[in-house]
Amino acid sequence: MRTETITKEIFSFDELSDEAKEKARDWWRDGGLDDVWCRERQDSYYAAEKIYKDLHNIDGEISGSRLYAWIQNNLSHIWTEICVFSKHEDGGFKSNWWDYKYDCVKYRNSRIKRVNNIEGCPLTGVCYDYDFLQPIIEFMKCPSKDTSNEDLELPNYKDVAQRDIDWMNSDEYIDETIICNEYEFLEDGTRY
Repeated sequence: MRTETITKEIFSFDELSDEAKEKARDWWRDGGLDDVWCRERQDSYYAAEKIYKDLHNIDGEISGSRLYAWIQNNLSHIWTEICVFSKHEDGGFKSNWWDYKYDCVKYRNSRIKRVNNIEGCPLTGVCYDYDFLQPIIEFMKCPSKDTSNEDLELPNYKDVAQRDIDWMNSDEYIDETIICNEYEFLEDGTRY
């Protein structure tokens, strides 16, 4: 009987040489792209599609300040939220609903404020909301009299998806994923 002991040096991604890092990235890319955000991207697209249908179903064409007012009156409820600021025993104001309901002094002084959250992914809570609402967001930031409801078009789903896939194939994304998952490699970049 014979017993052999093999010793291997194991490296984290950060410890690899540039050439070994490239081999590690190739290992990741060869595993096939798994579009993990596909369902969320679709949900955002369908939610935004309803908003753009509302915009295009307006009788006639409106633009400028009339369009801005129409969006504020008919769509802003989607991206505004009500925050309640309550006075606490320490004298400060806090905006947590739990604190408001259960931890306020009886003589509380509350302030209610509507907060514009259009850039905070208001449709589904995923960053794709921002991608699909981009034309509306830009118009609301800087309304133009030359922009009509017909000009505000839903961005192409394939363009947004392709941008995302390009990002998932970038060295930066792959490096971050490998580091976060704490994959280990041999000195030449081969997966351990």
